[in-house]
Amino acid sequence: MKFNWFNNEYGVAEIRNTVVVDEDSKSKIPNDFGSEDVASYFVYVQKEVVNLKKSCEVEDSNLQVKNEEIKKVDGLTNAMEVELKKMKREAAAREKEASSTKLDDKKKTRSTSTSKRVTKDH
Repeated sequence: MKFNWFNNEYGVAEIRNTVVVDEDSKSKIPNDFGSEDVASYFVYVQKEVVNLKKSCEVEDSNLQVKNEEIKKVDGLTNAMEVELKKMKREAAAREKEASSTKLDDKKKTRSTSTSKRVTKDH
């Protein structure tokens, strides 16, 4: 007896039972194939298939939940990166403004002190 397994679109195995008989072995085949053993085997296999299907559904569900969590974390990470870039740009702009203000103050101080010198000499 040969058993062939085929998967359908739901991932549940279908069992096809094929009896291979050639001319020489016909005389050796007993009349009783142990039908109770075969039937109990098929019941066992069906139970196993159902259990495997259930476990696959649970695993698929777990994977979907984990994928959703990963997407949330990715979204938060991207938002944090955007905020960090924005903060860096703002800090650079403030620093640039502060340094230009200091330069302007120094120039004003120099020009004021230079003009005071010029007026004292005259």
